[in-house]
Amino acid sequence: MESDANLNDEELSEDEEEMEPKLRYERILNDMPEILRTDAASCIAVHPKFLALGMHSGAIHILDHQGNVSKELRLHSLTVHQISIDEKGDHFASCSSDGKVVVHGLYSRDNNQQLTFDRAVGAVAIDPNFYRSGTGRRFITGNDKVSLYEKSFLSRYKVTILHQGEGLTRNITWKGRFAAWATDLTIIVYDMHVLDIISMIRRDHDPLMKSELHRCCLSWQEERTLLLGWADRVKVCLIKERDPKLVQQDPRQRDLPDNYVEIVSMFKTDFYVCGLAALCSGSIVALTVLKSGEDVTEGSRPQFRLIEPHMDDYVEQSSDILSIRGFRAYRCSDYRLGEPGHPSGWREEALTVAMSSRNLKRHTLLGVGQRYLEQLVEEQRYARAAEVCLAVLGTERQLWEAEVFRFAQLHQLRALAPVLPRGPHRLGPTAYEMVLNEFLQLDPQYLDALFDKSPSLCQQHHLDLAELYAEFAPKKLLPLLRASNSYHLEKALALCRRKKLVPEVVFLLKHMGNSKEALEQIMGQLGDVHEAIAFCKEQDDRGLWQDLIAHSLDKPAFITTLLHKIGTHVDPILLIHRIPEQLAIPQLRDSLVKIMRDYKLQISLRDGCKKILVSDCIGLLHKLHRQQSRGISLTQLLNGIFLQACSLCSVKKQVRGFGT
Repeated sequence: MESDANLNDEELSEDEEEMEPKLRYERILNDMPEILRTDAASCIAVHPKFLALGMHSGAIHILDHQGNVSKELRLHSLTVHQISIDEKGDHFASCSSDGKVVVHGLYSRDNNQQLTFDRAVGAVAIDPNFYRSGTGRRFITGNDKVSLYEKSFLSRYKVTILHQGEGLTRNITWKGRFAAWATDLTIIVYDMHVLDIISMIRRDHDPLMKSELHRCCLSWQEERTLLLGWADRVKVCLIKERDPKLVQQDPRQRDLPDNYVEIVSMFKTDFYVCGLAALCSGSIVALTVLKSGEDVTEGSRPQFRLIEPHMDDYVEQSSDILSIRGFRAYRCSDYRLGEPGHPSGWREEALTVAMSSRNLKRHTLLGVGQRYLEQLVEEQRYARAAEVCLAVLGTERQLWEAEVFRFAQLHQLRALAPVLPRGPHRLGPTAYEMVLNEFLQLDPQYLDALFDKSPSLCQQHHLDLAELYAEFAPKKLLPLLRASNSYHLEKALALCRRKKLVPEVVFLLKHMGNSKEALEQIMGQLGDVHEAIAFCKEQDDRGLWQDLIAHSLDKPAFITTLLHKIGTHVDPILLIHRIPEQLAIPQLRDSLVKIMRDYKLQISLRDGCKKILVSDCIGLLHKLHRQQSRGISLTQLLNGIFLQACSLCSVKKQVRGFGT
């Protein structure tokens, strides 16, 4: 926010009724006045560790919260439009009118990056997890299109266009899984995990209020709570997950995103909004200026307003006029409101303190944890809520079972399952059965993973898994049917018939011994003569070949294929005799020529085999004759008993003497 270094109380009205302030203010001093004396601020980003102040000259100053400069960076040559800092405060991204986007590391240059465009870049956002290796070091830029930059192979950046065609991008913000940006016409809420648009919120204020003068303000209260302020309109948006049960019941919802935006509060104000931030109490702090035409003398002064949002209205709890030098020259878009982080962080910090302190007096670990748990459930942060349950519920069986029933009502037992008590402090059987039932109903991947890891553990559920495969992954159904014998054949066949899964029906019919109907399915439903020929070869049943020929007699293309394929398994004459007269068969001459060649080849092979067989027989007969024509070696053992050696194999055996 552009301001001077000294308060100018003389410009305030002497007869103005003073209200008791609900916010405490402290002007940033030390090096800040000197910076603003020679340059003007254009944007600000606030982190719990430091401030990043962008200037119209292109400089970026890194200061502590008391205003002491730690770094001055000359990364741009013109006005800096936006600065975005990662969660840990190790890196920031900035954009400017000079067309440059810079990613700068405050402690390391390893991931520094600079992009140059042929036009001004109005918005930028860095991945909150940019500091972590393996996250792709992502960031988003916005001018006439919104683009995602992600580091890929060999440290090169891959560019993905997320949105375009709705004017210039004025503001981008990124929190956890979700990002949001404002163009001249629309506010887009985006899922950065699946790279898909969740919601598009159209501009609903007066079109005469141009975006250059009334910048859209975006602020995250939590990862799933977004505050929107644009001109004289304010909205509070919740990002919610779709109910998996409803998605299963309504096939039309399967193509929709997993999350959706619900606007829980939307109202028009008597002032223009320059910035928004949330308080822990649920109230909103708004940096505002009065609309023109009201109090001209004081109307352009920026004001801090504390407002309580309702569904279609708001209650103003307090307002404070700020003393800004030269405020009459500033427009609504010249002001910025920065806040260091979402206000729920104090609850997590309180839980950490409670867990590490043994001498709590006013509060208990359970009490602090349960209040934090309520907030997490309200914000739909179920995975974190499950972790808090593990940390604070301990061995309290009743409290655990109460949470199981609450998570069951929300269809989120899958998040709670990994932390449920085991061993001597386990819960009642009903709790675990509820978890298993939810996995079966709402998580089709669960049985799939269990089957891949250990098929024997889920034998009794193989038919259930078959139903899930038929619904969500038909390609996996046939391998399951082949690998398992733990399902009812008739029920599986009825399932496959209902889903019209012909290859699976053919397999089951063959498995049940009904090869004839299986062949009819191949010919009638699939119309695949090649598959039918392969099936008949596998079964090696002459009757099936006759059925296949009968099914093909009115299909000339099938006859051509049969003439080419069955010569080695069935006498082609059987097929040729049954071909109807006057039936035009494509490539008949080529087929007949091939049959004749195959026949000649078979005759030639048989003659060759016969000659080899006769030659081997004659050779062996001559060898036997020669061996038996030789003398026999006898060795006398006892009276009348001799040891005779075989002339062929030299094996010795006892024989009685001749003439004894």
